[in-house]
Amino acid sequence: MFHTVKYTLPLLLLLGAGCQKPAPAPAPVTTATLAPTVTKALQSADPETRNEAAQVAVDLESHDLPTAFARIDELASRPELKPEQRAELNRARMAALKQLQADVTAGDANAARAVRRYMSSR
Repeated sequence: MFHTVKYTLPLLLLLGAGCQKPAPAPAPVTTATLAPTVTKALQSADPETRNEAAQVAVDLESHDLPTAFARIDELASRPELKPEQRAELNRARMAALKQLQADVTAGDANAARAVRRYMSSR
């Protein structure tokens, strides 16, 4: 009987530990939520980085997605970022890239240059 409890209890504990609900997936980033996503992700960053995040919002307000995308890409590459900040910026970068690709399909030459520049840097 002792052997049964000895092996069953750890097994039950392991099974119980795996029964937690997974964390919900974050809401998708869209072009409408790019600026708030970047700003929120970097609210605890140093002042220079926060200023760059604010500039992303200005670029988006002036409908300059290629410039905003380049800024997001540069921000995401900063080594001092925390992993969760980098993850949010990567989500924002992918949303911006998706929109740029749609703009390329629609014939936007500025978007095409931005996508080519990004792809050549990878």
